[in-house]
Amino acid sequence: MKNDWQQQYLLLSWNEFRDLIFVLSQKINQSNKNHDLIITIARGGLALSQILSDILNLPVAAFTAQSYFDLKQEKLPKITYGLS
Repeated sequence: MKNDWQQQYLLLSWNEFRDLIFVLSQKINQSNKNHDLIITIARGGLALSQILSDILNLPVAAFTAQSYFDLKQEKLPKITYGLS
């Protein structure tokens, strides 16, 4: 039996995650737009941004935002650290 949160989120293996990031990087490269930085949210985005950074050879800037507690939204998001 699945928990409530398991029914709401897509569960991926690391290989599936990596493959999807590679597809995303190809789309970014094909967009012919110049990018000089990847900006990520530290609570959940660091793994994605690190792999994307390695593929695209771009630096990463991170910030922290908090709005959830125990998988439930508690308040409006608030940036609590970063991007300075």
